Amino acid sequence: MAKAKRIFTETDRQKLLSAIEQCRKAGIDALGAPCTGNINARRSALIDAIDNVAELLTSNRDHFWLEPTTNAHFK
Repeated sequence: MAKAKRIFTETDRQKLLSAIEQCRKAGIDALGAPCTGNINARRSALIDAIDNVAELLTSNRDHFWLEPTTNAHFK
């Protein structure tokens, strides 16, 4: 018997957006820490991948790219 496919709901989308936002913020916060080239490259790749997922979920790759004056994370 085939498994029923799970439907990706709006609640799922919101939870995933929230989780990847926190991960992206942590990656940006780490920009101030001294890192070797490999860690820095991987962190940049992670942030880029998060932006790609945000684009899939919201149709806007810049979903997390708020102006620093409007983003509480930067205040």
